[in-house]
Amino acid sequence: MLPNLWEIPEATEINRLPMTSCLVPFPSRAAALRGDRNRSEFLLRLDGSWRFCLYKSPDAVPESALVDASEPEGFRDIEVPANWTLQDTGDLPIYTNVQMPFENRPPLPPDENPTGVYRTEIDMPASWHERRIVIHFGGVESYFELYVEGLFVGMAKDSRLPSEFDITRYLHPGRNRLAVKVLRFSDSSYVEDQDHWWMAGIYREVYLYSTADARIDDVFARADFDSTRRAGILDLDVTFAFALQSNLNYGGPGQGYAIHAQLYDGRAEKWRASAFIDPSFCANGYETKLHGEILGANSWSSEDPNLYQLLVTLTESGVAREADAGSAEEAAKVIESRSVRVGFRHIEVHDRQLLINGKAVLICGANRHEHHPLHGKRVDRELMIRDIALSQRGRVV
Repeated sequence: MLPNLWEIPEATEINRLPMTSCLVPFPSRAAALRGDRNRSEFLLRLDGSWRFCLYKSPDAVPESALVDASEPEGFRDIEVPANWTLQDTGDLPIYTNVQMPFENRPPLPPDENPTGVYRTEIDMPASWHERRIVIHFGGVESYFELYVEGLFVGMAKDSRLPSEFDITRYLHPGRNRLAVKVLRFSDSSYVEDQDHWWMAGIYREVYLYSTADARIDDVFARADFDSTRRAGILDLDVTFAFALQSNLNYGGPGQGYAIHAQLYDGRAEKWRASAFIDPSFCANGYETKLHGEILGANSWSSEDPNLYQLLVTLTESGVAREADAGSAEEAAKVIESRSVRVGFRHIEVHDRQLLINGKAVLICGANRHEHHPLHGKRVDRELMIRDIALSQRGRVV
C-alpha cells in the first residue's frame, strides 16, 4: 500500500529517469539526417484513443482499475493527449486568479479530488525483443502513477515537464497492459498555481522508444558565435550509458565504443569529430566532450534564423569511418544516431543593452500559457507556428 505521495512535497518522483534532451534514437545516420522522428523504427507513438474512467477522489479508485486485465464498469473512450476537463467527463475547467480553486491548506489537496484512470494496450514490436524500452510522458497534470501489467512502475509530479520510465523488465513479448492514475490536484498545485485555467489529464504526447544496452543517454549542445572571425563555436556534451542488466562486463562494457559528431548545413557536412570510449574506464553515465569551430558559419538571429543539423552517432568501434553515411559497411557499425538543430549566436549585456551577435535588440512580448479554447493545454505544432506568425505581424519595425 503506497502512502499518499501526492501530499508529500519532498517526494517528486519514484523511478523516473533523469531529465534529458528527449532526442529520439534513429537506427542509422541517414535516418537521423532526414530528421522525421515519427518514422524511426525505434519509436512507437501511443497517442490516440485510450479507455478512461473518472473517480471523485484517489481513495475511490478500485485496485482492479489499475491491475486487473478486465476493466471495471464505467470506462469510456477518451483522446490522448488532451485534457479530460474538455472531453465531457463532468469535470470542468476552473479559472482562478489570486485564489486557489480549493481550500488553502498546503501541502494538502482537497478531499474531493477528481482522479482519472487511463488504460490502453500496446503491441510490442518483435524487433524490440531484448532491447531496453522507455516510456515518455510529455506532460501530465498534476500527479500520476504508472502501472504496467498490473505492477506499479513509478510516479511523477511536475506538470509542465516530461517524465520517462524504463519499463523493460515489466514487459513481455506481444500485448501488454498500461494503466495511468492521474490526480487533478496535488501538493504540486500550490507551486504550479498561476493566473491561468486549471485543467487535468495527459495533455502532451506519449510514446515508447527503444535503445540497445549501450546507448546515448543525453546530448547537450552549446552553440556560440564569434562575429570578429565569423566562426561558429560548438561545445558538445554527450552522455554514454549501458544497461546494468546486460551481458556487458562488470565495471564497463566488453568492447570499445565511439561517439561521432557531424554538423550539416543542408546536406553538406561542415564539421566532424570523434571520441573513443575506453572500456577500461567506462562507467554508467560516462560523459564525452567535443569542441569545434566552424569558420564562415552563418549566425542565427530572429531576422535570419539560420540552423544547422547536428548528428551524434554511437558506434561499436573507436575507428571513425570515412565511408559514405549510407553505405552498408558503416550502417552495420552504427548502434544509434540522434539529431538536433542548432544555431550560432552570441548573447551578452553591455551598457545596459541586450546584444545578440553584437546588435541591440528590443523584445516585445506577452505573458503566454499553453492554451486553446477547444483543446485546453494540448497545443500542437501548427498552433505554435500560428501564434508565432501572429506575434510577428504585430512586431515593432
